[in-house]
Amino acid sequence: MTASLHKLTAGDGYTYLTRQVAVLDSTELGRQSHHDYYSAKGESPGRWRGRALESLGMLEVGDAVTEAQMRALFGEGRHPCADDIERAATARAVADGATEKQAEREALGASKLGAKFGAYDDEPSEFVVRLGRAYRAHNADVGAARDAAIPEKVRAEIRSRVGRETFVETYGREPTDDRELSAHIARSTRPPRQPVAGYDVTFSPVKSVSTLWAVAPREVSEQIEEAHKAAVEDAMDWIERTVSYTRRGRGGVRQVDINGLLMASFTHRDSRAGDPDLHTHVAVSNKVQALDGSWLALDGQPLHQALVAASERYNTRLEAEVTTRLGVGFAERIDPSRGTKRAVREVEGVSPELMARWSSRRAQIDARRAELATEFTAAHGRPPTPKEQIALAQQATLDTREAKHEPRSLEEQRAAWRAEALDVLGHDGLDSMIATTTSTRAPEAVHLSAQERADLAREALQTVENDRARWQMVHVRAEVERRVRARGVALEVLDETVEDCIDRALSPALSVSLTPPEAIEVPAELRRLDGSSQYHRAHSTLFSSERVMAAEESIVEAARRRDGHTISEDTVAIALLEAAANGTALNPAQTAMVTSMATSGARVQLGLAPAGSGKTTAMRALSRAWSDDGGTVIGLAPSAVAATELGSSIGTDADTLAKLVWHLDHPAGAPSWMHEIDQRTLVVIDEAGMASTPELAAAIDFVTARGGSVRLIGDDQQLAAVGAGGVLRDIATEVGADQLEELHRFSSPAEAEATLALRDGRADALGFYLDNGRVRVAADTEGVLGQVFEAWQADTSAGRDALMLAATREEVATLNDLARTDRLGETVQDGPSVALGSGGRASVGDRIITRRNDRRLPITRTHWTKNGDRFTVAAVHGDGSLSATHDATGQTITLPASYVSDHVDLGYATTYHGAQGATVDATHCALTGSESRQLLYVGMSRGRHANHVYVPVSGDGDDHAAIHPDTLHPRTAVDILEKVLARDDAPRSARTEVREAHDPVAQLRAAVEQYAESVDLAAQLAIGPEAVDRLTEEAHHLHPGLSESPAWDTLLGHLCRIEAEAPGTALGRLRQCVSRRELNTALDPAAVLDWRLDSTRQHSAAPGPLPWLAAPPSVPDPRWSEYLRDLAALVTARAADVDAAARATTEQPWAAGLGDDADLRADLAVWRAALGVDDGRSPTGPTRLAHRERRHQQDLDARVTAHRGAPLAPGRRWVEAVADERVTADPFWPVLGERLDAIAAHGGDVLDLLAQALARGPLPDDHPAAALASRLVGAAPARSAGGRMRPPWTHVLVDQLPSALAATVTTSPAWPDLVEAVDTAVDGGDPTPLLRTALGMADVDRIGQPDGLPPEALASALAAYVRDLGDSSRITDPDPDETEVPAAPQWEAPPSDDEPDDIDVEVDAPADIEEAFPSSRTPHDRILDLTRQAAAWYAQQLDGSTAQAYLHGRTGTADLGRYTLGYAPEGWTNLTDHLREHAQATDTELVDAGLAKWSKRGTLYDVFRDRLLFGLHNRDGDLVGFVGRRSPGSDDGPKYLNTPETAAFHKGQVLFGLTEGRADLDAGASPVRVEGTLDAIAITAASGGRLVGVAPLGTALTPTQTDELVAAAGDDGTVLVAPDNDEAGLNAAVRDYWLLTERGVDPRVLPVPGGDAADVWQDQPDLLSAIAASAEHAPPLASTVIDRRLALHTDHLDRGWVAARVNAARAVAPVIASTPLQQWPQHVADVTARLGDDAAEDLVWSEVLAAAIPWNPLVEDPGVDVDQQEVTTARASLAELAAQIDALDSGNADRSTALDTLAEALDEQTERLERDRRRRAERAADPAPERDHDPRRSPGDDGPAPRRGGPRR
Repeated sequence: MTASLHKLTAGDGYTYLTRQVAVLDSTELGRQSHHDYYSAKGESPGRWRGRALESLGMLEVGDAVTEAQMRALFGEGRHPCADDIERAATARAVADGATEKQAEREALGASKLGAKFGAYDDEPSEFVVRLGRAYRAHNADVGAARDAAIPEKVRAEIRSRVGRETFVETYGREPTDDRELSAHIARSTRPPRQPVAGYDVTFSPVKSVSTLWAVAPREVSEQIEEAHKAAVEDAMDWIERTVSYTRRGRGGVRQVDINGLLMASFTHRDSRAGDPDLHTHVAVSNKVQALDGSWLALDGQPLHQALVAASERYNTRLEAEVTTRLGVGFAERIDPSRGTKRAVREVEGVSPELMARWSSRRAQIDARRAELATEFTAAHGRPPTPKEQIALAQQATLDTREAKHEPRSLEEQRAAWRAEALDVLGHDGLDSMIATTTSTRAPEAVHLSAQERADLAREALQTVENDRARWQMVHVRAEVERRVRARGVALEVLDETVEDCIDRALSPALSVSLTPPEAIEVPAELRRLDGSSQYHRAHSTLFSSERVMAAEESIVEAARRRDGHTISEDTVAIALLEAAANGTALNPAQTAMVTSMATSGARVQLGLAPAGSGKTTAMRALSRAWSDDGGTVIGLAPSAVAATELGSSIGTDADTLAKLVWHLDHPAGAPSWMHEIDQRTLVVIDEAGMASTPELAAAIDFVTARGGSVRLIGDDQQLAAVGAGGVLRDIATEVGADQLEELHRFSSPAEAEATLALRDGRADALGFYLDNGRVRVAADTEGVLGQVFEAWQADTSAGRDALMLAATREEVATLNDLARTDRLGETVQDGPSVALGSGGRASVGDRIITRRNDRRLPITRTHWTKNGDRFTVAAVHGDGSLSATHDATGQTITLPASYVSDHVDLGYATTYHGAQGATVDATHCALTGSESRQLLYVGMSRGRHANHVYVPVSGDGDDHAAIHPDTLHPRTAVDILEKVLARDDAPRSARTEVREAHDPVAQLRAAVEQYAESVDLAAQLAIGPEAVDRLTEEAHHLHPGLSESPAWDTLLGHLCRIEAEAPGTALGRLRQCVSRRELNTALDPAAVLDWRLDSTRQHSAAPGPLPWLAAPPSVPDPRWSEYLRDLAALVTARAADVDAAARATTEQPWAAGLGDDADLRADLAVWRAALGVDDGRSPTGPTRLAHRERRHQQDLDARVTAHRGAPLAPGRRWVEAVADERVTADPFWPVLGERLDAIAAHGGDVLDLLAQALARGPLPDDHPAAALASRLVGAAPARSAGGRMRPPWTHVLVDQLPSALAATVTTSPAWPDLVEAVDTAVDGGDPTPLLRTALGMADVDRIGQPDGLPPEALASALAAYVRDLGDSSRITDPDPDETEVPAAPQWEAPPSDDEPDDIDVEVDAPADIEEAFPSSRTPHDRILDLTRQAAAWYAQQLDGSTAQAYLHGRTGTADLGRYTLGYAPEGWTNLTDHLREHAQATDTELVDAGLAKWSKRGTLYDVFRDRLLFGLHNRDGDLVGFVGRRSPGSDDGPKYLNTPETAAFHKGQVLFGLTEGRADLDAGASPVRVEGTLDAIAITAASGGRLVGVAPLGTALTPTQTDELVAAAGDDGTVLVAPDNDEAGLNAAVRDYWLLTERGVDPRVLPVPGGDAADVWQDQPDLLSAIAASAEHAPPLASTVIDRRLALHTDHLDRGWVAARVNAARAVAPVIASTPLQQWPQHVADVTARLGDDAAEDLVWSEVLAAAIPWNPLVEDPGVDVDQQEVTTARASLAELAAQIDALDSGNADRSTALDTLAEALDEQTERLERDRRRRAERAADPAPERDHDPRRSPGDDGPAPRRGGPRR
């Protein structure tokens, strides 16, 4: 009995459930008669069920399922009755006057269940396109219709041919094996991604139930079927009630309740073979309704976790139902082939022979399918695809049947099954079986007492505890169900009994919760119906027991003790020397382990040793050293075989761990060595990872209590015990462990390294195995086993010791049978044979393996028969016993018949568990794909010379798999192996769970996720439900279906935060983001809009508990206020914990190179923990999209760069040598690049090594970089003792730097970067001049000074300077002869909001290039002519291009005819070729015209490639150049690129838009300085010519451009500036202000939202037009400049400092003074208000007036020499200014006071000058011997003190 679970993908895959349903009239589906049920051909219709039907409407539980309903729900994600709903809705809408299109839209909305399943528009692969063409060509050749069906055999031939052709085109070579070809076809045929439509939960009873159902009388059969249905319904009801949820919030952080499930239940009666197989498919829809009515997706994780518990519940209910209805009994039936698996409970009395007959039919079909798959592989050079495999399985079914399997009625099926049963049992036998079965009464159903329930709970928990160290509710539930079933509990009290037993088992009396309680209590709105927090996954609480936790604690505490016996290092050294003298020298790691374990005094010490690392050698040396010191060594191991091997290898007594533990409770007969343990005893426990924690603790307690010491040896990544384990990891983490990492077993160092990578679960391990042909593929498990056997056969025939491995005993039995059949050859039998426990037979010559320890069967005096011993059969005796020769000792013993029949199997193959500890020449591992990393590691680490793995890639051909993801999205062998490597089954201890649950990193991340989501929810509360509803309705109006997108909750929270901070703004922001560009192609429109909201940078809420988190809004509910306050405090506290931990260690790999900057390490640690960054290479991880997060990440990255220098791409020097973009695009390339850099840094010739490695042959199709790395294993030269690079030029630096500073540079983490920069720059030349220049740039004398570089940053700075100096001597553009053609244009992509528009990296050609390619002066007119011809050609290319569509999308209704526009297509020489042919242009002319450039190889390439071009004109109107905007989706070069400087084009003298708007300007239009070309077009268009947008070719104006702009302003002199609203744009506006005011212009600012006129014109053209219309009222630009100056003093002003007001007034005074006089009063009033003190107005006036006169008397500076003439001039200016002000307005008292203050200051200055005159005269009469010290002068400074006066700016 079992339940299985598979995902259902959207589309038409549901048809496998409906296609064999009997065809009935639609009116009859709901009321099928009893006769119809038996006579209708095909399966009975499915039935709807689930509590969600109540809220869904139109369907009731039990209604028949139609194909149309399945298509709507599982195919499209709509209401099952969508067709009916839409017809009715359409009719209503049309009747109400709607158009047909409107009615259709309303109808679609009426049938939606949330968002429809997404449609993925992935482009088909070249293979798929070519395959379609080949199919159509075939049909044309045979005269068939274009889309006529093609026979499967022909389709396969075409698919193989096209696959091979496209593989060759892709990789430039033929596929090396069938794996590569099949993988290529699989990757190429993967269809567009399909969303999950639901889950198929399938319930099948045990075989005896289906057998009895098939042949029993009808009334009995009906009762069995009803019992099955009742059990299915009960199990699904439990799933619906207990583990069904959906997820909400950011990343699904909240798990919330739902209104039930939508389920369609289909009961099928037979298997593919046509045999009786009663089973039910329950299709569970992924569409679920939350309690608020929202339709969302089902949370599938709890469903997967609960599957075993649901299966056991079904089993229990089925047995109880069948027993109650029929009175039959169930009993456990022993099946030796199941090994240690639980016995199956079958119906008593049902014939095993009949069940075997019907089971064998499937085996026949599988065998035939395997034959067909083998034939297919041989014919096509590849295994079949999963879909082809299904077709082969169908063919196999037909081949093994007498007649074709058409749909049959139940009546026909029962007749056929009865006939088959009679064939097996005969009439009497069948009647007898039925009579016996139905007459056998089951024991009377029981009702357990309270004590019995308590006992059952305790027994169930003990069983769970023996299997694992920690458990969840579902584990306990499954075991309770099994025990309740075995006890025969009455059906009517089953639920009550089970729940009571589970409650008892999980009560604090028996189970200890390992999951921390809620840190803070959440409000009721954030709790599920059962009261649990939505932030805690339901039923995820982990439990353990006091016994397990005490055992773990005991072991770890014993490992901390250091009071054990020690031996001297001299004794250890002698033992090591002796080992070396005997030919076994230990490596350094082995030596260190032996020395540590002998001398540490640890009572318990752990040694971790991967397979093949030489642990046996180390333990032998340890044993010898301990014994030489007079101590005793005893060996223990979990298994008898391992104990025997341990004892033999270290030369001491060894036994099983279980024996010691058993004798602790049974002292009688205990071995003598137990009593002899004392303080000089060392107990070595080998394979400690396979021991259960309680056994290990008992042994350690016993040994240490007697004074002894324990050494645990194991590998925490090998297969572990079936029981509580994982404590080795605790010891290693909390105490430490000695480790061996150098592997000795393998003949290939590369294979040794690959094995270690497998051990760690790293996918790059596969590179070695793929590169060496160690990964083989087959269609299915049968094919895999066949290949494993054939390879093993070839190895053994060649004399190699080979081993076949498989995961299950059934597969092992198949391999054994193949090997035995091959040994026997053509003969059917080779003498007498005996039956074995596995079901096979053995005769003389067969290899066998024993499966049970039996000390009564001695082999030698010290050895006895153990589980895992291998023998060869020497004789078969008549009584069934065997004489067998032991492989290890050569001794022959007799194995009794009873032992042989129960505990002996053939021994040619073994399981992975059985192979642990074995070493052979080669292994061949059969995989199914469901194995763990640990199984694969064990299997692939047994062979010295070769380890192979065989992977099935086609599936088993089952029809039910037609819609499984692996069929629709076929996996390659590499995909399967990567999944295996990711499946970590290493045991985890309870202690580990507790430690990780309380890890500050995990706690901080959980707190941050909860905080971010809670802030969003609080924002909804803050604005109220009505506002939330308005936002939701408007969102749906703006983009229908938006509120049903997966990320809607996140977007809604974001909008609510905006609304809470700035009421009334959220909808406008949303409209702006929606209109920015289309959303129809977005998979999740809500996620896109959420990003757009952030990208506007307008959301500026105050920071929360972390810099990138928003502060919580104010909410009216005090419960929520307290909750948010507590939550913010929790985040702060968790962050403090992470901060403190980070400061305590510098061992994090991502912190390398950060020196002693503890603040930075702590900030990075908090960032990584809060956001779950697990990238070990990058300190801050992947680039964040959210603006707040991105900004903080950029700050962190900048701080890291200050320490490390700019990050470099590892291995970039070797890209050209590799010459394979597959390698450099491989995710492993950065790791390989670092290795190559390291090889070069230590003297290795990387180019030669790469050439040798690549010469070995083509790299595999997958993991090519890892494969290349494996070829280089061992190539790196050994590091020097210091591990530092010392290039020959190092002395140049050392000689010119102080010794301490030189040491800092050469030991800096940035030293390798500097070495690479120098070597790259000089390219073999003398680096001395370069280094001296770089040192000068670094200003070495000021290193460590307040205004100099810190010493630790010098290496990074030098690397940057060297790189800049090196770049200045080379052309910076890419070389077309060395660079790949850029990717296709992406003009549809959104422009980056964060990228500056003024990037221009033009660099003058260096002298050496100009000498190599001399430039003659091309005439000016010729340059203009070539520029015009280029423009004409560019214009032709623009027509119809994607760039044109982009341009129109950005400029809307603008008149583009006035502009010179074009498009430079991608490609290196398009324009060059055109002008050479049509304009007879020479190379020199093209370069002089700025249209082409020289490459390093002396060829020309176009300056502009894949760019939208805007023509640039000089003041005479001549077209002189272009500015090119790159495609938005590209990162090739700067965003904007200008024509290089030419004789005609000078960047600083050209303004885009000026010539184009000349007519408007002459008519009185005002110029507007904008930043970009598109902004200029937008301004001109929006104003209708009243304004003219002009753009410099940089951020700010040059003086020449300013003159042009002022000249264009006309008589009124109005110039407007529309700066970008970022730091660079505003700084440019300030520079423009002073340039313009110096020319007598009073510039105004045009307030464009966001500062980007082009964006506003695209999104809200009416808004920009309105802004342009109000330009005459535009505020002065001076106000912007004043605001920016005041902002610098805001902090001090907020603190109320008096000096701050003076400093702020003095800062803005020059700006006010530069404005027209009539503006002064308003500016002064505004500044006074900003200073927050009305009394400050006279202060401001004083500073403004002082700034307006030639000399400022308010700024006292003894270093300023002022003469009387200057004072006189200032006094005259002040008088003139006072007169002008009085004429303007004479009534301002503050202004009058300010004038008086300045006049008094000038009078004081006159008096001071007179005093100074007299003092100088006196000093001249009596000169002093020395000058007075001037504190403003530096020592040795003889010049005058610097003059400081009142600045105007």
